[in-house]
Amino acid sequence: MRRGYRTVGIACAKAKDYELFPVNEKIIVGDNWGDESPVFLNYIDVLVRVGGGAQSKRETAETKSRGKPVIEYDLPKLN
Repeated sequence: MRRGYRTVGIACAKAKDYELFPVNEKIIVGDNWGDESPVFLNYIDVLVRVGGGAQSKRETAETKSRGKPVIEYDLPKLN
């Protein structure tokens, strides 16, 4: 928070079971992974995808279909 950015975390209730990055505001939506996607996609102006799995790729496709900018970086798979 050194730069004064306001941060928001949007996740389902399962995220509470994990160590999370500290944010100014937490938005919890639904009980299962992916339940938060519609709220997340409505909230953002641009999506930057770095690697990711099936859910992030679905969110990327949905963001593009909404006409929002998307920046993508694929990462090599780890074995």
